[in-house]
Amino acid sequence: MCYHNQSFHGNQGMKSGYGHRGEYFRKMASAMHNGGWGRGFFKVPVNVAETETAYELSVFAPGRDKTLFSLTVKDKVLSIAYKAPEADEAQQSNWRNQEYAPVSFERQFLLNNKVDETGIVAQYTEGVLKVVLPKTAEAQRPAQDIKVS
Repeated sequence: MCYHNQSFHGNQGMKSGYGHRGEYFRKMASAMHNGGWGRGFFKVPVNVAETETAYELSVFAPGRDKTLFSLTVKDKVLSIAYKAPEADEAQQSNWRNQEYAPVSFERQFLLNNKVDETGIVAQYTEGVLKVVLPKTAEAQRPAQDIKVS
């Protein structure tokens, strides 16, 4: 398994309580999240572990709604995406200062032939999306010791 791609999609409705500077900060944040400026600057962190039976991805994504995650596999590429909901104007008008907001993101991983694509499972617990990619039976075979004579 190897890393393939990553991209972000910003929250267009983000507001700031910085008066006339608010527009500047909104544009800068939108550009960063949309990849037009500082592409790759914001990146949802992912830890990748390998066991004898599987690869395990841990996507750090606190404060998200688990129903808004989507995982797909197509042409040996695992896509993990999150579509952040748009905040309504009434909710945004109550903020005096907003320093964080969940943003949409997508990460992609190129799968090798050792992954059993039909057995992939995911669970979101305590802000971490854990994705288990089981290895094929062939990939799980233990190494064979060869005696030197």
